[in-house]
Amino acid sequence: MKSKQQNDLATAAEKQRLKQLCIDFQKMIRTEDGARFFVFMMECYQLCDVDSFISAVSEAVAPLLHDDQNQDD
Repeated sequence: MKSKQQNDLATAAEKQRLKQLCIDFQKMIRTEDGARFFVFMMECYQLCDVDSFISAVSEAVAPLLHDDQNQDD
């Protein structure tokens, strides 16, 4: 029973991470560079596990989002 609860929590956390990743992509993909980056990330997705992919994308997207926020100011 405890294992199922932990699994449910892990699944919910994964869904939340993917949801946030989608939000980040929506912000980023407004630019041509963002669109190219998105295609590159989809190619990378085929080569690694989900956790590694999400970590790599999160690290790569962070500076782009920071730049985007500075442009909005």
